[in-house]
Order: sequence, then structure tokens, then C-alpha cells
Amino acid sequence: MNKFGKVALLKEAWALFKKNLNVIVMLIGVYFAYYIAQYVSTYLFGNTQIAFIMSLVFIVISLILQLGSYNLMLKLVDGKNPQIKDLYQYPDMLMKIIRNIIAGILVGLIVAGGFILLIIPGIYLAIRLMFYTYYIVDKDAGIIDSIKMSWNLTKGGVINLFLLSVLFFIVNILGLIAFGIGLAVTLPLTFLATALLYRKFQS
Repeated sequence: MNKFGKVALLKEAWALFKKNLNVIVMLIGVYFAYYIAQYVSTYLFGNTQIAFIMSLVFIVISLILQLGSYNLMLKLVDGKNPQIKDLYQYPDMLMKIIRNIIAGILVGLIVAGGFILLIIPGIYLAIRLMFYTYYIVDKDAGIIDSIKMSWNLTKGGVINLFLLSVLFFIVNILGLIAFGIGLAVTLPLTFLATALLYRKFQS
């Protein structure tokens, strides 16, 4: 992985953010509606069987939106014109969701093993494997291939990526301090910056 300017990356992401503000607002609105619906469902149904069924429905929706958000961010980075349907309608959606779940479990176990040994190996492994979902969404990569691709992509860039993660953390903390409302800006901004970085250094 080549070196990259962390502040410059954020500035470029901010320019994309402003240019595609309507899409970002749409994304925020979808997630806001999702969490409101989830809260209302919990309030209305409590601990009933209906609540259990609804919780499963919300899990499925969450999994669809997760990969859809990656899909949407990559379209923004590529200069395409994403629409709301890109959040829930993308090629091989079901298989990508299944692969992402399994890959996520594997990555979680690997990172957890690193944290059990020592904190630093856990952080190192988390950084090396942070792009596996991008490869599943973007390249239709398999479970193991997506993990390997992320590992190869981040070779030689752990320190830079760690410092970038610290910068993202600070930015989102500032968003949280702003009565939490700022997170509506900082979270999609850092997400967009990560997608931008993936696209810059994937080859």
C-alpha cells in the first residue's frame, strides 16, 4: 500500500460529501427511519412472539443495508449516480450477504485471537483485514479470497491506517460532542473516506 495523506484524504472525502449531499441525506434518512421503526416495534410488541419475528426482520434489513451502503459509497467514489435502490438492490445480494456474514465471523475470530494474545496483535490484524467487505461488494470475492485481498491491500500500510483510524475516531468524537447530531455528518464522511482509500489503493 502506498503512503497517503490522511488530512488530504478527508478533504477529498469532504468535497465528495458536499458534491453528493442529496445522496448522503438520503442515506442518513434511510438509517434514521430504520432505527425509528426498530424502536417503535420494540415499544409496541415488547417481549412477544411478534417482537421476536420483527427482530429477525430488522436483522435481515440491517444486513441488506450494510452491504448496500458499501455499494452506494463505492458508486459515489467512482463518480456514478447512486439511487436509493442501490441500498437494497445489487448483484448477487443474497450470496454476498452470506459470504460477508461468514467472512465477518472468521475475521472476528482472528482479531479476537490477536487481542487474547496481546492488544497490539489484535489491532494489527483488525487493520490488515478491514477491507474484506469492500472486496465482497466490489469484486464479488469469496469468503477466503476477500480476507486474503484485504491482507494484501494493507501490506506496508498498517501504521498509516492506524493513524487514520485515530483521526477518524477524533472526528467522530467531535461529531458526538455536537449533541450527537454531528455524527450524521462525521460518520458518513469517514465511511466515504474509507471507500475512497480502498479505491485508491486496491491495485
